[in-house]
Amino acid sequence: GCGRPIVRDPVTADYYHGMTGMGGIGVFEPSVPLEPEHAVNFLVRTLLSQPDGSVTLACLAPLTNVAVALVLEPRIAGKIREIVFMGGAQKEGGNTTPTASFNVFCDPHALHVVLTSGISVVMVNLDVTHQLVMTSRRLEAIQEIGTPAAQVVGDMLTWDHERRLSNYGAGAEGLPVSDLSVIAYILEPSLFSGRKLNVAVELVSPLTFGMTIVDTWGLTDRPPNALWLQHADADGVFQLLVNCLRKLKA
Repeated sequence: GCGRPIVRDPVTADYYHGMTGMGGIGVFEPSVPLEPEHAVNFLVRTLLSQPDGSVTLACLAPLTNVAVALVLEPRIAGKIREIVFMGGAQKEGGNTTPTASFNVFCDPHALHVVLTSGISVVMVNLDVTHQLVMTSRRLEAIQEIGTPAAQVVGDMLTWDHERRLSNYGAGAEGLPVSDLSVIAYILEPSLFSGRKLNVAVELVSPLTFGMTIVDTWGLTDRPPNALWLQHADADGVFQLLVNCLRKLKA
């Protein structure tokens, strides 16, 4: 994919996820070879081959590749049913700056391209992902499954759980596990609720760069351009995770 954001300097999160991005899990060579084609070209070619309005993009990272693909070939917008993107914040502020979430702060210009593309966008933001708290009880339910896949997931979550509790306070019930939220929404959207609102992103201010501005009360004349999620059934989401892990035999 793209080696850097569209405009700003690159930002990384090795301080948060570890140098490998896999927490405490050892890195191994994948059995599937790397795709030789550039990610942007792959997106364009693959999307153009699909029926109109048939593809859902699950985006758990900054939107650079998606935005560049839309600029390179605007026709792909018609192939996309919706983009489900983990990013943004309103009531929760930010997790990278006081006002910006990581996936937006890394490339806010990319989010701007997506939000102004006319594509249906679901914003799985910090306000809702912070409701998905990995408690000890929920972690134990994953560890008790006993399959290799559940063991790997349990090990990663244990590393994350213990590290963050030591950093943010051992008295906490647990800390949010945000990354499962996008797939959970796609599999069971009834576990989430929200409102169609206008969302814009700040691209200039040094104080609020990357902030998502959500027009909750319709104070502007800008039409709704995203489904802004506001509530999640945390028990239902974690039960969905357990159910999916139980189906994996490997």
